[in-house]
Parts: sequence; structure tokens; C-alpha cells
Amino acid sequence: MTNRHGAGTKLAGWVRYFVASNNHGGWFVFKEGHQRPLGRVARKINAIETAKVLARESAPSQVLVEKADGTFFEKYAFTHHYSH
Repeated sequence: MTNRHGAGTKLAGWVRYFVASNNHGGWFVFKEGHQRPLGRVARKINAIETAKVLARESAPSQVLVEKADGTFFEKYAFTHHYSH
């Protein structure tokens, strides 16, 4: 999972999170550079929200949502850290 196909150029100093479907149903949230998922959820919308929360906490960051063919159809960018 360290280098997602079609993810584009990484901005220096930015953290990237990926949302990808899993072959057995459900969705994974990965952090770039890590082989193991940070989480697995049943619905894509929940995986995207989980990735967005993580991204906001580690801004500057991006969330990239993967299609079945390995390309990305949604990208979100967070440039400032949001505290609770």
C-alpha cells in the first residue's frame, strides 16, 4: 500500500490517506507508507468520513478515494489542523 497506482504526485510534507474497497466487501482506510489498514468499515461513506477525520488531525494532508480499477475519483485536501 505504500505506492497507490494513479495517486498522482505527493506534495512534500503532506500525509495521504486512501479509501479502498476490499475484495470481501467493506472498505479500508490506509495511511500512505503502511501496509495494514487503519480501519475497515462496511460502507464507503463511513470510510471516507474516517479518513477525513484522520486527515484533519494531521494536516496538511489528502484523502484519496479509489475506484475498482485503481484510479481515484474523489480527492480531498486539508491544509490546516483543526482542533476539537
